[in-house]
Amino acid sequence: MNKKITNIFPTVLTVYQHETSFNIAQDIQDLIYVDSQTQADKSLETHLEKNAKFKNLFDWIKNCLDDYKDNFNFQCDKLEISLAWANRSSQKKFHHLHVHPNSFLSAIYYVEKVSPTYFQDPRQTAMTTGFSVDSDSNIPVYTFDPEPNSLIIFPSWLTHFTMPEQSEKYRYTLAINIVPTGAVNKGTLDELNIRLSN
Repeated sequence: MNKKITNIFPTVLTVYQHETSFNIAQDIQDLIYVDSQTQADKSLETHLEKNAKFKNLFDWIKNCLDDYKDNFNFQCDKLEISLAWANRSSQKKFHHLHVHPNSFLSAIYYVEKVSPTYFQDPRQTAMTTGFSVDSDSNIPVYTFDPEPNSLIIFPSWLTHFTMPEQSEKYRYTLAINIVPTGAVNKGTLDELNIRLSN
């Protein structure tokens, strides 16, 4: 029997794992957070990549972005961080279903072992036919159970969320938005020059 399987329109999640801790847990806890009634609290500081306390972490993340750019052969000079902030969820708080606007890629850095992040199937027509058969390739929500010191990179348009935090302990993560910079799609009719403001 001849058989050929072709995966079209894949959604790629890439996970980088650092061997050791960056010892930033206390620094993240000490940030000032904007309190939310039900959803996760966000740090008032939204450019943590410029904070000297997190330099070693963001040096490593920048290396991950260089590797990611090379691996997928993106036609741009660099992939750079445009925003980076911390999230804090106390008991019963959560991240609502959302995407990250004004960015190309997004990432989440997990300082320690926390509850999962869920990614929703982006194929809207597949979700609205009203008929499905469960299989390994037909899962409407992907559960990512993070390890400490891990970074997951995904397209910014990919919808994701968390469930209400059940433990009495705070759930801390870092969220990152990423854009291509420099000469993007050079030599094509889609060419663009992007520079981040300081």
